[in-house]
Amino acid sequence: MTAPPRPSRLPVGATVDRGFALLGRQARPIVLPALLLHVIALIAVVLLTLAGLLLLGEIETTSEQVRESTFFGDSTLETREVASLTDGQWTTFAILAALGGLIVTWFATAAYAAMILAARRADASAEPLPSGAALRESLRATPRLFGLTLIALVVLAVAGVIGWFVARGLYRAGGLPLMGLGGLAGLALVLVVGVRLLLVPVVALVEQLGVASFARTWRLTAGAFWPLLGLALLLMVVVTAVYVVVTLLLEALFGLLNALDTAFGSWLLLPYAALVLVLSVVYAAAFLAPLVVAHRSLAEERAGAGGEAGSPPLGGTDRAPAIADRRSA
Repeated sequence: MTAPPRPSRLPVGATVDRGFALLGRQARPIVLPALLLHVIALIAVVLLTLAGLLLLGEIETTSEQVRESTFFGDSTLETREVASLTDGQWTTFAILAALGGLIVTWFATAAYAAMILAARRADASAEPLPSGAALRESLRATPRLFGLTLIALVVLAVAGVIGWFVARGLYRAGGLPLMGLGGLAGLALVLVVGVRLLLVPVVALVEQLGVASFARTWRLTAGAFWPLLGLALLLMVVVTAVYVVVTLLLEALFGLLNALDTAFGSWLLLPYAALVLVLSVVYAAAFLAPLVVAHRSLAEERAGAGGEAGSPPLGGTDRAPAIADRRSA
């Protein structure tokens, strides 16, 4: 019989500070590969759109009249030209839309992998990889992270179906009060599981694990629920607040310039979109960098307590943490 895990001493404030500090020191190697991956995805979607226009061929349109309300409460009758696609065109459009969504999701996952791996190197004070090597490393790691995301989505879908049947049974047994209590218990369970598995992407990439990363993360975060919850809430408040303020200021600035000169404002759409993309990547990196720091702290803490190995060396295929987990189990 094993002893219960000791509460973690993961310092929330210091973890956030270390994460932001390494992002400030190594902003270029952490952010640039992710930006390049998003640009590649954008180019692929543009090319797919052009190919789609060729495949769809001539699109017939029909006129329809719609009544639109104005700001002053009255309404006007507007005539619009609406595309009228054939069954074959709808099928082609659906396939192209699904393919485009897959491309965007794949490269977004690769961008997350690039930021996590670069932040891991920065936290270990290792030399950053050149952009080309970082892109290749993140693309090699993408299938693992993409597959784990699909598994998590399937589990969530199954849990949602089970929860619906449970809620229905509780409502029949005790009405709304009993169903409400069951809902609160379900939300608490989702919160606990979500926080305990918060570091799965980091564990999967840093320790090079597959499905075993779920079990490894669960053991790694034993006794660390409250620090991890505090870390997630602090990041949500601080990072999101800064992101929202900066985004609103950009929107106000570009909106003002567009109001002063519409033609000039149209030319500003491209730099505005580029700035929004950069902000989005920095926003994600600001979340991920402290999580990388938290993973290293917990791994070293568990290694110091005995029974588990710490983080593997950079660039290797060390699976010692998973082996230690199986032995301790």
